[in-house]
Amino acid sequence: MTATASINIEALNGPELVSLYNKLTGESVKKFSDRKAGIRRVLEAQKRSKVQEKPATIAVKRETVAKPASTLDGPARRKLISFPAATEVKPHRPGTKRAQVIDLLRKGATIGQVMTATGWGYKDAYDGIKLLHVYLGHGLEENERGVITLTD
Repeated sequence: MTATASINIEALNGPELVSLYNKLTGESVKKFSDRKAGIRRVLEAQKRSKVQEKPATIAVKRETVAKPASTLDGPARRKLISFPAATEVKPHRPGTKRAQVIDLLRKGATIGQVMTATGWGYKDAYDGIKLLHVYLGHGLEENERGVITLTD
């Protein structure tokens, strides 16, 4: 599927600038030395071809590519957490955020609930949960609804 739109030349990326330049001039340039040179050369070619549009815009075709189904339903999908418990689970210090996360996961919690309880961002909460297995040996299981529980 293609869509034709009037686009600001300065918003085009490198390959689009090259394609537009080649269409305007009939040449077969492969790339420009830099972005600024590409924009300058496209504007000059546009003036030479006497296009009847505003100097900074021109109609170009952009291909619309269908996204894979996995990217259509929100953020990038990741594999579910699944770590078996170690033979020996090490103790943790009470009163720490790690202890707070362990208490949440014993009941079953999502990464969002861990983020809310600890004040961590997504990446910190995800890594903190994974490190419970790495450092202390806790087993972790996540179900398809995103609820993570300790399995030891």
